[in-house]
Amino acid sequence: MRTRTIATAVLSVSGALLTAALMAADALHASPSRSAPPKGAVPADVTTQLAEGARLFVAYNCGDCHGAAGSGAMGPSLQDNRWRFGGSAEEVYRSIADGRPEGMPAWQGLIPRSHLDALVAYVRTLGEGKDLSTENFTGATVERSGR
Repeated sequence: MRTRTIATAVLSVSGALLTAALMAADALHASPSRSAPPKGAVPADVTTQLAEGARLFVAYNCGDCHGAAGSGAMGPSLQDNRWRFGGSAEEVYRSIADGRPEGMPAWQGLIPRSHLDALVAYVRTLGEGKDLSTENFTGATVERSGR
């Protein structure tokens, strides 16, 4: 009988503690300080990754081929939102990691994965808000009409 009483008391205390913990968690979740960031805000970890990508773009001499801030030089522009091998994160990653014919070296195995990820994140932002006239892949000028 004594064991049953102790077990009942333990379960009662455990239930009370669990209830208190759940109520505290709900209060934290609902507090204004834990609300979602304003629409359009960039999370701190993304901002940090983009800053690291910009630093690595310079450190790995990407601008030697792709121009300052990816404007284009011997390598293609990264600002015109035209991606010869695809512009998704995975496609850009493959271009940097595996390289591409006629000039782009393969970086996988030479630099850490975190550097590749930061470069991908940064490079994909270079064309944001830009509408540039460019040359297509055959060399003819293409005027962006906005259509």
